[in-house]
Amino acid sequence: MAFLLVLSPVREGGGAPRERRHPNIRKARDAMKIIKGLCGVIDTINDVLGRAFAFLIFAVMGIIMCEVILRRLFDKPQIWTSDLITMLFGAYIILTLAFGLLHKSYVGVDLMVERLPAVKRHWLHLITGIAFQIPYVTFLIPRSSAFFLKSLNAMERGYSVWSPVMWPVKFSLFLGLLLLGLQIASELLKEAVWLITFYQDGRKEPAPVRSMSLLCKKNSLAEKAGEEE
Repeated sequence: MAFLLVLSPVREGGGAPRERRHPNIRKARDAMKIIKGLCGVIDTINDVLGRAFAFLIFAVMGIIMCEVILRRLFDKPQIWTSDLITMLFGAYIILTLAFGLLHKSYVGVDLMVERLPAVKRHWLHLITGIAFQIPYVTFLIPRSSAFFLKSLNAMERGYSVWSPVMWPVKFSLFLGLLLLGLQIASELLKEAVWLITFYQDGRKEPAPVRSMSLLCKKNSLAEKAGEEE
């Protein structure tokens, strides 16, 4: 009931305010504030962690350069470089998935979608996210957790000559999927908030859905201050 009241547009004119006539409206709006705060926390976590995990690519580059120098100049190839490069690069990809989703860094086929009205685009994003993204992460997260725990309990090692311990890279798979699942939830909640605000304000389009990360807000404030100067 409260959800329907939030969706109903505000009518100007006589009569008592809707908040007074329908006390549940205030509760629903408080719930929306809580949802926005939750999205802000998730976005900030993935923004901070994504920027930190991005530095793994420099470790990969450093190991590649080290291997090339040792192999070509000193004729001393190492048994650990190939495995470590593969493990670090795999961890880099999976751990930055949520960061890419947060900043809309993925390639999207927007040729048809961008021609739709804004409200239809947001409905499409919400419906496809619930239909495809949620089942995807709910299927993979428990299995990646079991995958990691099995490797940890058995102290599994690789099959190469170096024989590295495998549980850290399998933990990165679980962590990356978990962060991705949280970011998917945040994106879908932001889409829902946009739609609720749209119908609540009498079909007036609110601001576009953006990252609620504190880092992005600080950057936006700094850019505005620079423009004013």
